[in-house]
Amino acid sequence: MKKIVIAVFVLVLGYWIVSPYLTLMSLQADIEARDGESLAEKVDFPSVRASLKDQMNVMLTKQMASASNDDPWGAAGAAIGAAFASTLVNGMVDGLVTPAGLIELMSSGETPQSNSGSQNTDEDLAISDADLRYQSINKFSATFEGDSGDEMKVILRRDGFGWKITDIRMPLDN
Repeated sequence: MKKIVIAVFVLVLGYWIVSPYLTLMSLQADIEARDGESLAEKVDFPSVRASLKDQMNVMLTKQMASASNDDPWGAAGAAIGAAFASTLVNGMVDGLVTPAGLIELMSSGETPQSNSGSQNTDEDLAISDADLRYQSINKFSATFEGDSGDEMKVILRRDGFGWKITDIRMPLDN
């Protein structure tokens, strides 16, 4: 009986440790299969939307502030522009970061409003090239480095016995 308890403990502990890696492998399979519905079950959309809105608004604020450092009229224009840009960013993120938007993105390889024709290849999404690590017992990160050296970080948080993407940190420091 003691051996069974130890074996069960080891199996549960092993799953507890390996589960974020299994989730990432499942995410990659969903992306390759263009299965937006399954992928959507692994994403906390309200949290991801809030994170992306914050990042983009900070980036726009920095760009507008740097463009109007010396000109007082430029500063006033930047403040008005920031208010409009924030509304635009919020609407854009709300429209794109949804299960339906994700399914469209996965089925066509581009956002619904994109006309550039650029598509992501499976090599762009390789988890084997990512820096994977626990940040805490309930938080895991996968950092992907692009060709230009920019890093995108995907944050997963424990959700019961599974994991969900709760944050995507984009390289917006241009």
